[in-house]
Amino acid sequence: MSAMIPFATEFAVKDFERAEFVGLALAWLKGSDYCTLFDEDAITDLSSEVANIKSLKGEEIKFHELKDKNATDAIGFRYEKHDDQGRIWRTEFVVTQGNLVQGDAILRTRTQCLAKLANVELEPPKKPFILKSIIQDGLTVDDGYFSILDKPHRLIDNDFSIEIIKETLLGNGSNFLPVVYITMHGDGSFSLSEKQIERLAF
Repeated sequence: MSAMIPFATEFAVKDFERAEFVGLALAWLKGSDYCTLFDEDAITDLSSEVANIKSLKGEEIKFHELKDKNATDAIGFRYEKHDDQGRIWRTEFVVTQGNLVQGDAILRTRTQCLAKLANVELEPPKKPFILKSIIQDGLTVDDGYFSILDKPHRLIDNDFSIEIIKETLLGNGSNFLPVVYITMHGDGSFSLSEKQIERLAF
C-alpha cells in the first residue's frame, strides 16, 4: 500500500475526558457531507474500551484508550474512508496526558491518502477540520510566546515584540509549531497578500 506524504502536526492542549474526546470526533464527522457512519445500517459500539462505528460502505472510526491506575494516559482514534478510486483516506488522532513540556497534554495528528491498488492517483491530504474546532473552542495551550490560533499574530511596535522576534529568529519562539516571520516594508505593505498570510496561519 503506497501513500502520499502525510499532513502531520502536534501541539499542547488541555486535558480531554473520554466523553469530550469522543464528542469532538463525532461532531467533526457529523458536520461533513461525505460521512456514512451515522446511517441507520451502521454498526455502533461506544461502550467498550476499543469503541468503534462502522458503516456498510467500509467507513470506520475506532477509539482506543490507554489507562494507567484508573486514569487515562492516552486516548486516540483512527478514521478511515474508502473512496471509489481505490484510495483510503486515513486520519489518526492521539492525545497524550500528563504535563509534557508545557500544558496538560500533547495532541498529535496525521492524515494520509493511501492507495489500495497499483496505479492509483494519490492526492495531498488536507488538514482535518477538527483541528480548527479545537483551536476555536479554546482547548489549546500557549506554544512558547504564542497562543495557538487559526489566524496570523500581529506584533505591535514595543519592547516585548522585539523580544518575541529575537527569540523566534533564534529558534526559541515556540516548542511545537513552526513560526513564519513576515516583515513589513517601509510603506506598511507585505510581500505576500493578506489571503496568502492567512493561509499560512492555518
